[in-house]
Amino acid sequence: MRRVTLSSLALLLLLASPGGAQQAGRPPAALRTRPDPTAFPGVSREAAAPLLRQLITLDLRDAPFAEALQEVSHQLGGRLMYDEAAASVQRRVTLQAKEIRAGEALERILAGTGLEVVTSDGGSVILVKPAPRRAAQDSATVRGRVVDAASSAPVSHAVVTLQGQGRQVIADETGVFVLRGIPSGEQVLSFSRIGYRTTTLTLTLAPGQDTTVVVTMASEPIALRGVVTTISGERRRAEVGNSIATIDAVREVGLHAFRDLSDLLAGRGNGLLSVPGGGSPNAPTRYRIRGITSINASNDPIVIIDGVRALTSYDRCIDGNLTGCYNAPSRYDDFNLEDIESIEILKGPSAAAMWGSDASAGVIVIKTKRGRPGPARWTVHYEEGFATAPTDFPVPMQGLGTAPNGTAVMRCTLADQAKGYCVPIDSVAGGFNRYAHPRTTSMATGRTRDIGLSVSGGSENVQYHFSGGYRSALGTAKMPEIDQKLVREALGRPLPEWMVRPDAKNTASFTGRVTGRFNDALNYSLTTGYVQVEGRTGPDGVMNASNDLRSAADTFELSKGWQQFYVERPNRVNRFTVGLALDWHPVPWLSGRAAFGQDYAYSNRGEIRRRGWCLPFCTPTSSDALGRVAYQERREVLQSVDLGGSFHFPVMDGRVLLRTSFGAQHTRYKTWSMTGTAYDIPPGRVDFISAPVENRDVSQWGDERATFGTYVEQSIGLNDRLFLGAALRRDIGSALGERVAPFYPKWHVSWLATEEPWLAGLRSRGIDLRLRAAYGRAGVQPSSTAKYRSLRQSSSFVEPDGTVGTNYAYITGTGNADLLPERSREIETGFELGLWDDRLMVDVTYFHKYTREAIISRELAPSLGLDAYARQAYNVGNVRNTGMEATVIARLIDRPGLQASVEVGYASRENKLVELGAGVQPFTITAINIDLATVMDDDAVVMPGYPLFSRWARPILGYADANGDGIITPDEVKLADTLVYVGSSLPKADVSIRPIIDLWNGRVRVAAALDYTYDLTQYNVFAANMWSTARGVYDPKQSLRVQACEAANGPPINNDFCFYERVNVLRLRNLSLAFTVPERLVRLLGASSGTFQILGSNLGVWSDYSGLDPMVNTAPADGNRMVNDMVVPRGKEWAFRLRLTY
Repeated sequence: MRRVTLSSLALLLLLASPGGAQQAGRPPAALRTRPDPTAFPGVSREAAAPLLRQLITLDLRDAPFAEALQEVSHQLGGRLMYDEAAASVQRRVTLQAKEIRAGEALERILAGTGLEVVTSDGGSVILVKPAPRRAAQDSATVRGRVVDAASSAPVSHAVVTLQGQGRQVIADETGVFVLRGIPSGEQVLSFSRIGYRTTTLTLTLAPGQDTTVVVTMASEPIALRGVVTTISGERRRAEVGNSIATIDAVREVGLHAFRDLSDLLAGRGNGLLSVPGGGSPNAPTRYRIRGITSINASNDPIVIIDGVRALTSYDRCIDGNLTGCYNAPSRYDDFNLEDIESIEILKGPSAAAMWGSDASAGVIVIKTKRGRPGPARWTVHYEEGFATAPTDFPVPMQGLGTAPNGTAVMRCTLADQAKGYCVPIDSVAGGFNRYAHPRTTSMATGRTRDIGLSVSGGSENVQYHFSGGYRSALGTAKMPEIDQKLVREALGRPLPEWMVRPDAKNTASFTGRVTGRFNDALNYSLTTGYVQVEGRTGPDGVMNASNDLRSAADTFELSKGWQQFYVERPNRVNRFTVGLALDWHPVPWLSGRAAFGQDYAYSNRGEIRRRGWCLPFCTPTSSDALGRVAYQERREVLQSVDLGGSFHFPVMDGRVLLRTSFGAQHTRYKTWSMTGTAYDIPPGRVDFISAPVENRDVSQWGDERATFGTYVEQSIGLNDRLFLGAALRRDIGSALGERVAPFYPKWHVSWLATEEPWLAGLRSRGIDLRLRAAYGRAGVQPSSTAKYRSLRQSSSFVEPDGTVGTNYAYITGTGNADLLPERSREIETGFELGLWDDRLMVDVTYFHKYTREAIISRELAPSLGLDAYARQAYNVGNVRNTGMEATVIARLIDRPGLQASVEVGYASRENKLVELGAGVQPFTITAINIDLATVMDDDAVVMPGYPLFSRWARPILGYADANGDGIITPDEVKLADTLVYVGSSLPKADVSIRPIIDLWNGRVRVAAALDYTYDLTQYNVFAANMWSTARGVYDPKQSLRVQACEAANGPPINNDFCFYERVNVLRLRNLSLAFTVPERLVRLLGASSGTFQILGSNLGVWSDYSGLDPMVNTAPADGNRMVNDMVVPRGKEWAFRLRLTY
């Protein structure tokens, strides 16, 4: 088998036209370099001489051609580069020579093959086969290779754009590109790639000319330039007036270990806040971009994958769990990260206006990997990891005492002591940390495993990329050993895995993408994907543990939170996506595109209580003891069609470029779910139909909506440095009704200031400045039934004669024909500044977003003859969000063998409910009709003049130990008469820091990611629920303030003011150490390259929070509450990864 050296990682295929006279004393034809290096950037004739004169020794006896090239490359230190096509020449080589010049040896080896030699600025020798010259024609062709300016390594996937024409191609894995059909005359090509500075090249082309170039690109930590996605297609970032955050997913996934998409986005999309639901592998994540805009409508961004709208739904509880909801994965996290090439975050209406309804909360655009022309390139990776959960939870405790007469032993709180009800027994006061003892702990080591395989390649006309992956994750929750013993003895059988380790998630995925062209004018992209998720959920280890009093010797009861040990909760998801995109360029001034796609997901969740398995820990006559099952099936399908076209043509001798874009989009979403419960299940059965008919209950629910939108956009480019644009979109939708068809306008301006001739002095000093501004409007639709009256069938109505009637219906919603969509408008301004030739880059943005006609859903009085839970949606309230975003990128060190860079991101947000509708009183989202004057505190209040879902409580005004006994009792605590604002449920600002250090030309790389969250007011529900087991309830040595908080927390006051905590958080999110596998080890594995990595995640959380991790939200992810209840946060994770390329 042919082995490929490490030097083949930097294969450079330079397709060159023949030419140039051979001069005396120079190598013959096969070894000629280009006669005019200035015509081909990156080619240096002088750099070749030392390498070609180097003496080598060869002993080749009837050796394969590829082996001969490999031997020469080895003796030249890996500086002979060639591609698979060159190595595949079918011939044998015999050459025995001692201390022969490399140039002479190559002349003999290459004789008769048609291969030539060119060189890069770094002095490397490149074997190429010149392209035949075409017959003259009206258009020209440019082909070539894009290489790194420092290392001469190929720059894969660079975007090559013909400026002023809208034509684009993407370089392959080896940096090779071909751009055909270029009009003759002077043309400008731009080359862009995430992580590199955009480069331009001006060429003068004759009709029928076939030109070959080598283009060098200088790297930078992350591009503030490049190409971004808009509704009308890809555009240069310089032409767009709004801020778009770009994540190089290939680089990030190669640097760090991530669980899922939520983990990848966290701390990397400046302006995007992601809050996980806990440490479970199934925990969903809530996203917020630039604050909160809606009260009842969705605040979640939409997702577009390769031009196709994707599902982003969440799963909710079923069957009314006795111990609360359990995490179920969201559709956001089904994606295989190895398939993603880049992610762009359009942050608000100014960027997302043309995406129409539902886009006001932002758009996440995902681009998947695609194949490149060339031989098959295989990549395999294996990752093994483990996770350790925290164990330093607050310890429930209890103080015991005796009655005053010394007879009975009883619970003895400080309040009871102050009243003389008991005398404490100090020797038995205290608490036991069950998480620190092996017999009682509910924590274990979690495990992860990730395996993936991909292949890509193709020809110039058809390219492919296929990948498959499998990831398994076992959570840290474990049934305590003491409970395992009790349950095992009761069941008389070994315990199944799902009972002992109830939290797990296994994901298998397959993705394929085929791209190519039907002809020079029509390109296509066909994408398909399949994901299967098999998981289970259950107790996470601390649920209901705030008052679980145990000791190391307990053997008499189940640990709280594990009372439903016998309930199996499987969840399964099968998801299939397909998309087809067409790109049409019939003539240089006209382009068209079309994208068709469908995303289908089938989920099946269940709760299985096997007959008799709960005994003797449950009532023998309960439905759980008799056997009970609950199943939920849900089907979702999201279909989208996107059609568009553009006219673009230069005027005024090319100084002005006009571009007119137009298009239409159609989106249809349909969901259907069925939930069934049944009890009295025979032993050994877990199916629904095995229960008696009278014990079965089935319900179903469905929803369907559609939206159709059209848009037109006009852009003007002046001298390729001032760009103006305006657009208008109109939507009609099934949820909006026939009378409502909102318009969404947009405008933007971008000015490359230092490109102006009168600022050329700044440019020459290494200063680069761009100013930009944008305005846009977008909307959010109400629910599909909000405008219409809704009914529910029932068979529980009682006739006048006392009999039960059948087939009746009652009103569950009155509808609101005048309901309007929420509309958000946003203006943003900013600048991008590059200093010292972009060694330091700064990107600053200010945004102001204002939302009108916010939708809420209010309860209606049952006295109106309605259902007790009947509601009506209506427009009320205006919301404002403002903030600043900044990104600073610095190349700190750039020396041979050592490079260091850092990226710092900052985002602030300020949210305010400006006003509510006339006559609407402030309310909480948990109970809209509640009188706020009657409550002690609430974590999600909607109050004009304050942030949405803010924290309010009656503060403790003072406390005093009046009798001097060292104990604070409830009557010694003074509370305010009214609620006061405590804080916002979202942090005011966050900072991300991501340094990277490369040693020995990238052979060793160290990378880290840190996050700092500023001024978050979190509601510590876990601590608040310890009102009867907290140390401050029993221990007189606690401070008077702690005692006052606990005295107010418990009955009869029930005030949680002390548990709204304003905190700052510093997190070491990622740390990685990567090594390039030595060439001799790679050869043993038959690979061409390899890396080995040590990866750490969530290695440290530092804050002044009394709990463990304030950035965990245990409220439903698709809602708007944010609280920190009893849940295990994510622990420390370590992983080892090996990646090989063939």
